[in-house]
Amino acid sequence: MKKFCCLFAAVATLRAADPGSVVTDPGSPRPNQPQIFRSPPKTNTAPTYSFEQKLLGGKQPLVTEEQAKVVIDRFKTGYSRLGSPRLLIYVSREQTVRDFERFFGRPLRMAGASLADQSAAAELIGNKPLTEFMVQTEGEQARKDREALNKITDVILEILISNREITVPGLSGDRIYSVAEIQATAIRLSDSRILGQASSADVFGNGPGREPQNFSVREVAEATALALMEDMMLGVSP
Repeated sequence: MKKFCCLFAAVATLRAADPGSVVTDPGSPRPNQPQIFRSPPKTNTAPTYSFEQKLLGGKQPLVTEEQAKVVIDRFKTGYSRLGSPRLLIYVSREQTVRDFERFFGRPLRMAGASLADQSAAAELIGNKPLTEFMVQTEGEQARKDREALNKITDVILEILISNREITVPGLSGDRIYSVAEIQATAIRLSDSRILGQASSADVFGNGPGREPQNFSVREVAEATALALMEDMMLGVSP
């Protein structure tokens, strides 16, 4: 499995946005046409939802309150149809892993998902790749490891984090930013089935005000989590 990149570097170099409130998007997504990654129109409606992303200048939120509510409400309904599995958010065990786990897990907790304690899972997994805990892996030790992990979680949300440098032209010359890229995969332990996948690259889009360097790790993590939740619900009957 690909070695995780240092999350600490991503947090230290990514430009943080001040906490605030997302501007409410008055439009509602049409059925079967997810719109959480489209740039929302400007509005003066007061925010009523609890997601906090402050607009700075021309910056647009990655996810509006209304868009987040649509995904969370749908996940609340579909989560039970998945069997209400316990979810483990598994990222590299670096200094800031708890912060990232909290950011990514926030939308899931709001949707009523049951999250396993990563520290307990880390003791079981150690330095082994997650592939050794999948059903395709044979051997007595692999079976024992899988059974032990199954006692605390049903689905692993595997998070891969890397850094990418981008060059942004400016009036005084080009500036180089290091931004975090996140890839998330939901894997069910019982049959190694992939329940959903998402990437931070999916949530930025190409609209003005949505450049990667303008968003904090928290904003990117929450938006990626919502994208993963939405993808997990695609195979769930309404």
